Amino acid sequence: MGQIVINYLSIFIIPFLFGAILRVFWHKSKKAYLVTAISAVVTVICFIIAQNPPVSGSELYGIRTLIAASFTVGSFVFGAVIRIIKSRQ
Repeated sequence: MGQIVINYLSIFIIPFLFGAILRVFWHKSKKAYLVTAISAVVTVICFIIAQNPPVSGSELYGIRTLIAASFTVGSFVFGAVIRIIKSRQ
């Protein structure tokens, strides 16, 4: 059970939080959207590689895709939250 929790933390939750934290730190910059844009491009590249992995049967490329996607979602969600908060002020 403990290993499952560690796996969820390292694959989904930590990258999500890291993407969110990075976006929050960059929110005052006019180019803060680049955090999400670059991570989305990395996610697409990881997805393409995972479709035809260099090492057949390796789960690493799929896991990297999930980590990149989680980072992108965290960055996107908190970017949207920050925009909503700014628009209501």
